Amino acid sequence: MTRTRLIALEQQRARLIGRARVEREQFGTHLARIETSLSWVDVVRKGVHEARNHPLLIALAIVVVLVIRPRNATNLAISALSLWRLYHRARRIWTLASALASAARETPAT
Repeated sequence: MTRTRLIALEQQRARLIGRARVEREQFGTHLARIETSLSWVDVVRKGVHEARNHPLLIALAIVVVLVIRPRNATNLAISALSLWRLYHRARRIWTLASALASAARETPAT
């Protein structure tokens, strides 16, 4: 290789290294923003874990709400039941759709 070609390659390498460093910094910045945005997921996960490990505390909280505010508790129970039904319907539809999609992928085109 000629000297000018080697110099050009070295300059291109230096530019690429600099660009990679900038992209790593930008990626780190974006990742930090995403991490702070999703920090609530860890809080919810810990709460669900604690609720599963201590069902008596959940039952106690429900009883307290029933005693203190029976009308609000009834409305809350109705809303919770509606959300539960919606969740099960959506889950059933999602399962059906994914089964159809996987069957369509496995079926050879004619």
